[in-house]
Amino acid sequence: MLTPKLRYVVEDGVSADYGLAADEFLMRAGSMRAAEPESTLRLYTYRSHCALVGRFQNIEAELDLDACRELDVQVSRRPTGGGAILMGADQLGLCFTAPAILDGKTVKPIDVYRKLSQPVVRVLAKLGIQASFRPKNDLEVNGKKIAGLGVYYDSHGALLFHTSLLVDLDVSLMLRVLRIPAEKIADKADVRSVAQRVTTVRREAGRNLSVEEIREAIKEQFEVLFDARFPHRPFTRAERRSVEELAGQKYRNNAWIFQRSPLADMTGMSLTKTAAGLLRTYIALKGQVIKSLLVTGDFFQDADVIQRIEASLKWNAFDKETIREVVQRAFSHEGVPDTGLLGEDVVTAIWKAGLNARAKNRLTNKGSCYYPLSRTPVEI
Repeated sequence: MLTPKLRYVVEDGVSADYGLAADEFLMRAGSMRAAEPESTLRLYTYRSHCALVGRFQNIEAELDLDACRELDVQVSRRPTGGGAILMGADQLGLCFTAPAILDGKTVKPIDVYRKLSQPVVRVLAKLGIQASFRPKNDLEVNGKKIAGLGVYYDSHGALLFHTSLLVDLDVSLMLRVLRIPAEKIADKADVRSVAQRVTTVRREAGRNLSVEEIREAIKEQFEVLFDARFPHRPFTRAERRSVEELAGQKYRNNAWIFQRSPLADMTGMSLTKTAAGLLRTYIALKGQVIKSLLVTGDFFQDADVIQRIEASLKWNAFDKETIREVVQRAFSHEGVPDTGLLGEDVVTAIWKAGLNARAKNRLTNKGSCYYPLSRTPVEI
């Protein structure tokens, strides 16, 4: 996973688009296709504030965009999966990029989480805070989230590991900006509100620790973990220009930011809680045929897998076995990572959304002369 060439980058107050573009730029440098692959640790903060949705989320469902505009909260979409987060001066962002290959095999996401979260866990332990990894992607203290984790693999053999550490948090602002469905916390014991589901380093330590001292401690623990030094090497002017160019092309681009938004005729929607995250699935039917499909949520998976499912089911019969066959085929492709998302969970989510769409079509007398509504019983 680690390359001979190492690098440490520090930045503060970056914009939503620049922060994400810089991470992707560094990931490309960790690709085995790079002339001289390098592993980079970047510890940084965003401007206050930025709301970042996960790779597969529907941004309108996850963020109150009117509140974001009113409160000057910048928005963008991460390349990593997971849920929406609020970042600012008191939330420390951690980016680690490196080749995704170890001993000739791609490192599994669960192994990445366990290994690369160790420096943060050790720093917290030194502060008297006992944190532990909870699947799918959280660090928790007594059942409360203190950090979120994410991992992304690119097509050139590089990985990007993210951590958002809550040094502090304006919970009231978070609740104004993020739309958090009850399904996300329904299975958490002794939780009565979202505010009770999160905690911060300062709250747990009982003192006003600075972001800077936590940042330095994390860097030291990464050097202990890998038994190597990460020399501080800021971005050059040329590199900054490349990052800014990528930010404009991708992370400020509405085509990227709003890419998982449902079409107006997607009348069927389902919320499906799984061990891998919450699936929010949208579907449009023409009689008994799937016109279009969108699978969104805070899960982690290779984007190609989801795109294959959506594309393959378009204009296919709304039939549970057909759906299952397409999903299983997409998950069976070589190189699909084991992220905990099960094919059968996706099948269930699509089927539920389709039943909801069909009920609405029947009630509103919609349909198609080419694909009349079936009067035969269907499996539920």
